[in-house]
Amino acid sequence: MHKPLIKAVWFDMDGTILTYKTLPKGWSSWGAIGWVGNIYDQMEIWIDDFINKRITDDEIWGKTAQALKGISYAHAQKVLFPEHGKPPYNPNIIDSITKLKPKYHIGIISGGIELVAEKVREDLGLAFQLSNTIGVSNNVLDGTYKIGVPFFEKFTSLKNKANELGFDLSEICFVGDSINDMECFEHVGLPITYNPRYPEVAKAAKGNIIKDFSELLPFIQKHTIDSKT
Repeated sequence: MHKPLIKAVWFDMDGTILTYKTLPKGWSSWGAIGWVGNIYDQMEIWIDDFINKRITDDEIWGKTAQALKGISYAHAQKVLFPEHGKPPYNPNIIDSITKLKPKYHIGIISGGIELVAEKVREDLGLAFQLSNTIGVSNNVLDGTYKIGVPFFEKFTSLKNKANELGFDLSEICFVGDSINDMECFEHVGLPITYNPRYPEVAKAAKGNIIKDFSELLPFIQKHTIDSKT
């Protein structure tokens, strides 16, 4: 069995690095921003419209940003960072990334909210984060937005980042959990899925499944050539 040389370990965020388990409905930073503005149910309708191609990715983010306009960032922080000012990290993820960092280039490629992804990057000392922006100015959500990682085009974002940083796709391990991670799994050197939500996600990850992040570093070491970087 061919073992790739892995130099970078990049993560999905929502459902992988963190999960909002205490929300009334929803589990992602996208769900959390819906509860910030009490628009979660409306956002579910927009998502259905998007899935059924009645509106675009850009339109759903525009509608969300406008619906949130004027809400104080202090209020948003209480929902986005419920763990004593921190995002709701999944068990053992912080320790796992701490052990990975001396050996691998670590980053986030997420279709979630930049307000959260940037906090994760700062907390864990990661090399980069790519995500989607809900704008804040003068301490309020200001109605602006920017799509950095379109929902069904995460692999394009990953490929562009790899080209920018000089990594071959075969040198990247990508860790995710959902359907929009599947194309990434198909092209990287080592795909790994964390507690996948659907069987097809596990299949796309070539059956590489971890159930706890304490398993991640040993799994990578077992399935790859030792990196010299």
